[in-house]
Amino acid sequence: MKFARTFCFVSKYSEDSIPGAIKQARRENEWIDVARFHSQNQNWTIKELDQYSAAFAYGLVERGYTPGDKLLLWVDEESAAEVAVAHIGAIKAGVSVVSVNSNDEIHHIRDTLYQSGAHGILFSPHTSVDARTQRANLLLDLMPELIDHVPGQTLKVGDFPELRHVIHTGHSTIRGTSKFKETLLYAKSEQTNLKLPGTTGDVSAVEYYKEGEYIADITNNEFLGKSQEIWKSHLSHGNKSLPVFLTLSLQSPLGFATFLSSVTNGRKVFVPSTYNVAKIIKSFGYQRSDTLVCDEALYNFKTPGHKAEEVEENKSHFEKILVPSDSTGFEFNVYNEF
Repeated sequence: MKFARTFCFVSKYSEDSIPGAIKQARRENEWIDVARFHSQNQNWTIKELDQYSAAFAYGLVERGYTPGDKLLLWVDEESAAEVAVAHIGAIKAGVSVVSVNSNDEIHHIRDTLYQSGAHGILFSPHTSVDARTQRANLLLDLMPELIDHVPGQTLKVGDFPELRHVIHTGHSTIRGTSKFKETLLYAKSEQTNLKLPGTTGDVSAVEYYKEGEYIADITNNEFLGKSQEIWKSHLSHGNKSLPVFLTLSLQSPLGFATFLSSVTNGRKVFVPSTYNVAKIIKSFGYQRSDTLVCDEALYNFKTPGHKAEEVEENKSHFEKILVPSDSTGFEFNVYNEF
């Protein structure tokens, strides 16, 4: 989706918080491009990232979210821009993100909703599961109350009493749900009494689930500390005129920490915004970088056929490769070559 280019009022945050780090980066140079979401054809400055995430935060607060509430993300990689906005916006609103595995099926989502007590869900409506049924239809089957839900009324889903909102990243109208773009609330300080409480310290920023099972939660301090570690030990040593090539999902711990590390320090991050390994490999040829952050599958991928030599040549430009190394996906191994 396209994001409007406009201005909004952003609350003050502690500099030792994720929103505070973004505000500090904006003060230093708000016009620098910090993110490229390639398949979505979006280039963002740190100013735009700050504005869009604040607009999402205001939208959550307007809808009644309070600190400690939770928002579940079931969003595919083609909507990486929305994932970035939702993650940072939720943190600004004091809301914890519940992140699930991209391959989780609808019964896993049901179990995660039960366990997490999420108050809202953001999902990609047209992504198919097993190449058959789209997620929108699966959620309608899971929550038949959505069929008769009238916008503006309080959502009541018998199996999930905490759930209040269902939001999707698509453009079409889906019964009982809201569009992501309708959630964004752009406001100036003189036009709103809404305040963004923010989430700092040891409060959970993201809870991670896989196949309906709780894996870990990571606090704001831990994310900020990890992003600073990644910058000081790895990203700051490379050619800063080249973007960091990030193929990990922003819903993964290392993916989100790397994204924060890049944008808060003014080094652009290139996000292919696709699960398609062939497309990612192809983009190595025209988007040069010396730093790659990827999963084990991509790191070990071998291109078959006549393209192998060309791909190996393109891969050789990476001088540093970060690959998750533990079950939580927060720690990583560093390689100097493929």
